[in-house]
Amino acid sequence: METWILVIRRTMTRPNQFSIKCKKSALLLITLIFTASGFSQADARNRQDIRFYKANKILQTDRIWFTKKRASKPGCHNFIRKARVYKAVQFAYAACYLYAKKNCESDSIIEVAKEKDETTTTVLLEGYGWLPQSDNKRGVRVKSWSCTHDPIASKPTENKPE
Repeated sequence: METWILVIRRTMTRPNQFSIKCKKSALLLITLIFTASGFSQADARNRQDIRFYKANKILQTDRIWFTKKRASKPGCHNFIRKARVYKAVQFAYAACYLYAKKNCESDSIIEVAKEKDETTTTVLLEGYGWLPQSDNKRGVRVKSWSCTHDPIASKPTENKPE
C-alpha cells in the first residue's frame, strides 16, 4: 500500500514525469475497482426482463407497465389486463414466446418478426425488437407470454402461470 501512496505523491509533485509504472498502476487500480464492483454473469440474471410496447393511432409507442414485476421471472405469465402488443424486447433470457390465449396454450403461439427483417418466427431472442405479426398495424392482442433460460428449449411447453 505504501508503494501506491509513493506513486501518487511522485505524480503529484512532478506531473510532467508521469511514468509508465504509474500508468500501469492506475490501469490495474481501475481494473480492480470494476472487478470488485460486481460485474458478473450472476448480475446479468438479475437484470432479465421482457418489455412490451403499445402503439397509439399515429404509431407512437409507449411501454406497457403492468407487466413489470412478473417480466423479470422465467416461466408462463398471463397479462392481467387486455394488451395489444405492438413490439416486444427481451433481455437475458434464452428465448421467449407470445400467446393469443391464456396459460400459454401451445396452439395459440404468435409469430413475430425482427423490426428490420420480414422473416417470421415464434421465438423471441435477446437483443432485438420483435413485432408480432397481425393485420392490425397497432399490434396483436396477447394474453400470455413465457420465457426460459434453457438454450436447448426450441419449442414452447405448456406451463401454468405463476
